[in-house]
Amino acid sequence: MSVSEGALTVPLRESADWLTEHHGAWAQRVVTACVEELATYFDPAHGDRREAARARAADVIRQERPAVLLAHSLGSVVAYEALCADRNLAVELFVTLGSPLAMRRVVFDRLIPMPVGRGIRPPGARQWVNIADRGDPVAVPRRKLAQRFDGVDRDHETTISLGNPHLAKSYLRGAEVAREVSPYLRNP
Repeated sequence: MSVSEGALTVPLRESADWLTEHHGAWAQRVVTACVEELATYFDPAHGDRREAARARAADVIRQERPAVLLAHSLGSVVAYEALCADRNLAVELFVTLGSPLAMRRVVFDRLIPMPVGRGIRPPGARQWVNIADRGDPVAVPRRKLAQRFDGVDRDHETTISLGNPHLAKSYLRGAEVAREVSPYLRNP
């Protein structure tokens, strides 16, 4: 594997992938202990915060009426749940970036609505595209979003950053994001 393939963080992503697939309950404790925002979001004791985050996302979508919704990391979880909760919310293109949505036990099995076998495409998302860096330790398991959710139109795996592949700004600079959103950009 060469550095151009994201070798700096690929081993970390592969380890996280293996851990969540084979030791889900333990992985849930480890990941949520390391990522405070994720722990808070899924903690039933803080259900009001989870609901407030989804409500805020829904309000912004309702007010702004975007054609494209870009959602990064935990934001992809919040956006997914908001779009699923309100069938009146609609976007032409839902783009998840560095998303942990498919991570068993840590995220996938704790979503609302809870997946029964497979997750669903949010009803108001006309198209769904996922983009994950090969070395992004949050976007695990590798190449599984489309395998765990119905309605994922494209599931890109790419290299956007060698050292810190989870940064939103790195994703936004990537060719895949530009390619996916460019049809929705209006010329002045």
